[in-house]
Amino acid sequence: MKINRLSILSLLILLAGLFLIGCSPGGGEPAIATVTPLNTPVAVVNTPTVESDPVQETVTPEETAVPQETTTPAETATAPAQPTATTAAPTQPVIIVPTDVERVMALTNLNVRSGPGLGFAVVDWLTGGETAVVTGVSEDGGWWRILCPVAMPGISCYVSAAGEYTQPMMPDGAQPERIQFAPGATSATVEVQIPAHAQTWFVLWAAAEQTMSINVAAENNSVLFHLQGKEDGVDYKHMLDGNSFWQGKLPVSQDYILTLDNGSSATSVIIDISIVNNPPTDTPGGPLHPIVDGATGFLLGGWYNNAWVSAADYMALISDAERPYVFYGLSGETGVITGQPPTIGGICNQPTVALASLMPGSIGLVGRWNATPRLPQDVPVNTDVYRQVLAEALQGAGLAEPEITIDRILRFDLEGDGVEEVLIVANHLTAGIGQPPAAAGDYAVVLLRKIIGSDVVTVPLYLDIYQEGGDLIFPLRYEALAVADLNGDGRLEIVIAADRYEGRQVAVIESYGATSQVMLQAGCNQ
Repeated sequence: MKINRLSILSLLILLAGLFLIGCSPGGGEPAIATVTPLNTPVAVVNTPTVESDPVQETVTPEETAVPQETTTPAETATAPAQPTATTAAPTQPVIIVPTDVERVMALTNLNVRSGPGLGFAVVDWLTGGETAVVTGVSEDGGWWRILCPVAMPGISCYVSAAGEYTQPMMPDGAQPERIQFAPGATSATVEVQIPAHAQTWFVLWAAAEQTMSINVAAENNSVLFHLQGKEDGVDYKHMLDGNSFWQGKLPVSQDYILTLDNGSSATSVIIDISIVNNPPTDTPGGPLHPIVDGATGFLLGGWYNNAWVSAADYMALISDAERPYVFYGLSGETGVITGQPPTIGGICNQPTVALASLMPGSIGLVGRWNATPRLPQDVPVNTDVYRQVLAEALQGAGLAEPEITIDRILRFDLEGDGVEEVLIVANHLTAGIGQPPAAAGDYAVVLLRKIIGSDVVTVPLYLDIYQEGGDLIFPLRYEALAVADLNGDGRLEIVIAADRYEGRQVAVIESYGATSQVMLQAGCNQ
């Protein structure tokens, strides 16, 4: 198959040259077309190294002049792949260094090039699922040097190392680290260090009909992961999608291979994995959808039987088993963490869910609908119209000459009707955040700006005004945690956190028309 493919490539070049010779226009200089030859060697220079160091090689860019492409080049191969004019080769040499990766698999039909860059000629291709032996990697981690699919004298072959195009294979004979849960637990957290442009592998067992959730968080935000069944060979989660979270119901009882690929500098990675027997229903309004604060594990209550239910009443509903909580912040989903049945006690006497790891800055929900269908967008805090809105609200509350301080402005569509609302969060606390004193003129405010009919109205969600100061005021500082659909009805709720000296409160707020109402709330003031 490969020999035939190479013959086709060579024949196409020959025919292209003969065609161009026979088609020169008369009355002037003949048109000359440059075809990049397949057998143009790439100069390789061995760089001096000490005896104990691995040998590095420098790939010198090809000197053949080629025309610039007018479209953005893509690495995905077309079928059949043909040698074509390419973008100009890079002007700086590319260093090729050794790698522990032995083989890579093409995730799609992929061009094989004569050098590590889009400016080098296409000399062959790999089909999706085909593997190749790796002999080196570019110093920036962008290109694998591989054994050519068909040997060509004087030619080295390269394919893109981007996670959407190739995936490192586990070395023959390598034993991945096994992830095991503690007795009786259904979740585990693993922390691992991955060197630059390297891979690591794990294996864990799960039974058919169980639901597995995996969340991978890397400090460098450049680690992709892949999940494959060891026995059935099925790819359950592909690196190609780029997602850091995966959840799915497993059809086969077997070991599952988890591959992590670091595409950048050395980094630490935290892997959160849960495997549960009876995941909650996907249907909004189903039986159990508790909600927790990611920073503390405080149970706010939840949605049950098409109604909001307080934390005190919800405790009995979820006392039977641990559950996977999907966490959301202002940027969308942030991960999945297993939570234990809630307990109550301590100074606060607040129902609390023990989480496998805390998720500050987010709210957790048991429910698998998309809770953030419309993400909020930040608006500059120095926008004049919203500074004026805040000033008018403060003056109306009794501050004649307020000092305007805005922490955040968010724009979003609560109802999904195409009309956007604006949330203004403003804290002016001169003694500092989390301190007992407050000064005259301090304030902590959350305002919702809405269009109702032909009118624009301001709905105060929180309006804490300090006309007089004091040493033991314990003012609250407000923060928007999330704007999310927490009951599956398509409308978004606003989640506000309020922190104070040795205390915290979190509330879920609904707004209809020119009114607002706290539907769920939890907190503790020591």
